[in-house]
Amino acid sequence: MYGESRDRRHAHDLIDAGLNWLDTPREAAEAAEVVFTSLPDDDVLESVASGPDGILAGLGPGSTWA
Repeated sequence: MYGESRDRRHAHDLIDAGLNWLDTPREAAEAAEVVFTSLPDDDVLESVASGPDGILAGLGPGSTWA
């Protein structure tokens, strides 16, 4: 399991449970076949999805983003 958050402190318990921390949304998307996001609003969605380090830049052929 791979993951990333805007603030690593929010993922501390998950990291302790075995989450493989990655530094950008792009890295998380590149590492996984299925990407799940839970985001508070459209502005945050746009910030993690777009740009050179965003999810869309990291999704490969056959990947799924939910």
